[in-house]
Amino acid sequence: MKAKKIQKFNPCKDAMRYVQSCKSYKEAWENCDRGDWMLWIASKFKVNKRVLTLAKGKCVETIIHLMQDQRSKDAVKAAIDFGCGIINENELKNAYAAATHAAHTATCVA
Repeated sequence: MKAKKIQKFNPCKDAMRYVQSCKSYKEAWENCDRGDWMLWIASKFKVNKRVLTLAKGKCVETIIHLMQDQRSKDAVKAAIDFGCGIINENELKNAYAAATHAAHTATCVA
């Protein structure tokens, strides 16, 4: 398959090889085991922000039990809540900022 629709977004070489190995975009989508690639291309095709944020939140929710900082867990919940229309974009941004601060703090501990 020619992958001109995808090429314009400058995907990584592995993703291009994968798409080109498929007979159609539908086949590529249905058989892709890389959630990060799927979320990336969905964002490039301008999928609704709430839908995309919900998908991201649901992906991360599968490993939330590994998170140690409550602010990070709260950001996952906020992403899901935003996707479901429970909170607004400002509340989502606040949760993101808190989680970013938590990550930064964790990496700067001496």
